[in-house]
Amino acid sequence: MKVTEHHSYVLIKLEKKTKIEDLLGFLERCDRNNSLIIDLLNANIPDNLIVSKLLPFHFIWQKTNNSFILVSNISKKMINDMVSIKTLEEALDFFHMEQLTRNI
Repeated sequence: MKVTEHHSYVLIKLEKKTKIEDLLGFLERCDRNNSLIIDLLNANIPDNLIVSKLLPFHFIWQKTNNSFILVSNISKKMINDMVSIKTLEEALDFFHMEQLTRNI
């Protein structure tokens, strides 16, 4: 798992060997005042496990009015209320658009 902190968001890139427990532990300790973009494209974790474990964190970040964006190929039917975008570039664009609308 590679974590990169930027000015207004944190980018988390999961690798094939990353376990869901590693991500959950990081999210437990993470500053909830930053938005998160989690790149799951290379993760070797079942989609249903990702959704069930990350949904509570999505609601926590939503309450703090920060973004919680997944970069994944998880189907829209499965993803519930979370934002899942197919590429990192699109996720970054989406994040910046969210920031603009929050500032208006």
